[in-house]
Amino acid sequence: MSKKKTQETASLPTTPDLNFPQNDSLPNYLPVVQNFIDTPIYSPDPMRMTCLTCRQDIVTVTVPEAGLLTWLLCGGLTLMGCFWGPCLYPFCIEETKDVIHECPNCQTSIGMYKRIGG
Repeated sequence: MSKKKTQETASLPTTPDLNFPQNDSLPNYLPVVQNFIDTPIYSPDPMRMTCLTCRQDIVTVTVPEAGLLTWLLCGGLTLMGCFWGPCLYPFCIEETKDVIHECPNCQTSIGMYKRIGG
């Protein structure tokens, strides 16, 4: 049984010997450090998060705004013959609009949920 183990370990690849230079031969520069901020995925509903401006734990205030879907529906209704009033219905329906998330403390726009083209 020990022969099998030694044969198995002998067949495993070994890491090559890496000869790193001494600290004296390294160039004098600072390494680049990249900070990544975890971007939340926004939804049409208010969200609990930390505001990046005032650093407070908040529940966002949502504000609907006409977006691409609203305009496409308006154009589509117009092309189908719904002139004047009916083509404006998408502007009255919140489910067709994009949603802006704002901080209730500092009123800063935090992010946006887009129905199309997000």
